[in-house]
Amino acid sequence: MENELPCGRSIHPSAVDVVPVCLMHSLDPAKDTTLFDQEFNRIIAASAASGGIADFTRFVFRAAIYWNKQFPSPCVFDEAKFLGQTSFQKAKFEQGVRFKKTTFGSAEHSEPVYFTKTHFRGKTEFHTVTFWDDAHFSTTFEGDTAFTMSIFEKEAGFYGATFEGEAYLGSVQFKGPAVFPRTTFRKKANFGNATFSQHAFFAKATFEYPVSFIATTFTQPAHFADTSFLKGATFYQAKFLDAAEFRETRFLSDSERFPSLVFAQTELTRPEAILFFMTDLSRALFLNRDISQINFSSVDWGKRANGKRRLFEERVSLDFEDFKALRPKQDDPNPRNYQLIAETYQQLKKNYDDRKDYWTAGDFHYGEMEMKRLHSPRRNKVIRWLHSHLGLIAWYRYASEYGESYVRPLLVLLIVILLFTFLFPIPGLVFTRPDSASPSPPPFSPLNYGDLATYIRASHSPKWIAALGFFGHSLMTTLSVAGFQKELIYQPAYPWGRALALLELLLTSTLIALFLLALRRQFRR
Repeated sequence: MENELPCGRSIHPSAVDVVPVCLMHSLDPAKDTTLFDQEFNRIIAASAASGGIADFTRFVFRAAIYWNKQFPSPCVFDEAKFLGQTSFQKAKFEQGVRFKKTTFGSAEHSEPVYFTKTHFRGKTEFHTVTFWDDAHFSTTFEGDTAFTMSIFEKEAGFYGATFEGEAYLGSVQFKGPAVFPRTTFRKKANFGNATFSQHAFFAKATFEYPVSFIATTFTQPAHFADTSFLKGATFYQAKFLDAAEFRETRFLSDSERFPSLVFAQTELTRPEAILFFMTDLSRALFLNRDISQINFSSVDWGKRANGKRRLFEERVSLDFEDFKALRPKQDDPNPRNYQLIAETYQQLKKNYDDRKDYWTAGDFHYGEMEMKRLHSPRRNKVIRWLHSHLGLIAWYRYASEYGESYVRPLLVLLIVILLFTFLFPIPGLVFTRPDSASPSPPPFSPLNYGDLATYIRASHSPKWIAALGFFGHSLMTTLSVAGFQKELIYQPAYPWGRALALLELLLTSTLIALFLLALRRQFRR
């Protein structure tokens, strides 16, 4: 019995048992079930009267039909064998129950096991239990529940079950279908190191607290359609050897800096068969996992202030050990591993490019370039600031959003032209003669702001037309410089005017190149 104490009952005469045992421990198929049930009920009554446990360790049940059975005391079924029909439907375990190394059925003969609408109050343990046939647990577990290292040879049915306490299903082997549709987990749930050898169904299940699938193996398709993970789900180092469907799955988190989904370092045998459809991935982590072939369809990603999509790897808190890969290396002065994040952006860019969703791919190209802009090997804070805000990549961002906008370089080009239109009159514009047929120099050469008032008074036109003509000469000079024209009617005065012309030529040619590059990038696709 429990603690290896002898049961004290008389020996049951049987040629089946190798070691002489009592009636309750005998494997004799012809033993008296009436006497067995009488002793079984006596143990229950005695434990209730004494306040002890109802000890059924190593009992051998030829049949166990205990509908509506009351178990007022803690029950222990360690190493018990249920060899025939077994049903605890609507039974009540008032103070907890433990099944440790228990077997339901055998390899030679098995029947379904029913715990339908069973009341499990207190702690419930199914530790290293083997279910040789279908096991049905459509019920409510009111306390903490564990199926540690148990084996389900056939279907494990948790249709509409409710786990009020913490649920631990770690290292469980689901050799048959594992069905958890509409199951509710009200506290933490752990499926770490579990193995799903056949289909895993979690459709419309609800996890109200964090759930862990760390190092879990899904051999055949896993279904999480319309599943709700209200405080985060972790699939860290999980193995998906077949398809997986996250269709309209809800991933939420109760923290702005904690992920709602961790899909890091997962092993995907068929990445193209992994589907995320109409779900929110704004707080999902995919680091250290090639996601270039995963099927993302109508999903929501995080957004930057400018509306571009972004990964949660940029925002997640690095205080947790699980995210140490995002921490910079020992000699790296960067606040986080920007290179690793850039790799994920590259994979997503390729993913969406291959699916011809170029708008989304462009957003992830923007994210990749942002990581390059933020990354710097310099330790000096001032130099790092200059690199990220005034470096070449930063200006590439300001001018064209890393080639993703052809409107911005065009607008900047217009601003530059307007700016130099007002700058050239400062050093002055000198009239030149492009050919011998040119008229004589006007009375105001060079044109500069010092002579603007006199220029307007000397004109026979209204003042605003005269001012417009003054700046019109400057505008035409600006456009001619931008257009690489050598023979100008008005030349910027030497030396400062010529310096401004060279600066304008550099800026406008760069902006034109950026405009053409962005235009080619958009329409080449």
